[in-house]
Amino acid sequence: MELIKIIITDDHPMVLQGLKSMLESLPKYKVVGLYSSGNDLLEHYENNKPHVILLDINLPDINGMEICKRIKRHKDYCHL
Repeated sequence: MELIKIIITDDHPMVLQGLKSMLESLPKYKVVGLYSSGNDLLEHYENNKPHVILLDINLPDINGMEICKRIKRHKDYCHL
């Protein structure tokens, strides 16, 4: 069974840890990255190759919509 790899990006540590804890209690999911900024997510995205990104829209450095646009522009990043 292939695990569904998830990245969580939010600038609130409690949200990051709460979502990670909840998801990892389920057998099909693995959290492969926790990031508190958009730049951190973009820097590490390619190494993690997630199936799903849980992304806060309001981040301190780049808003979530801009992150989505950047990821979509790079074909190596995702399979659309």
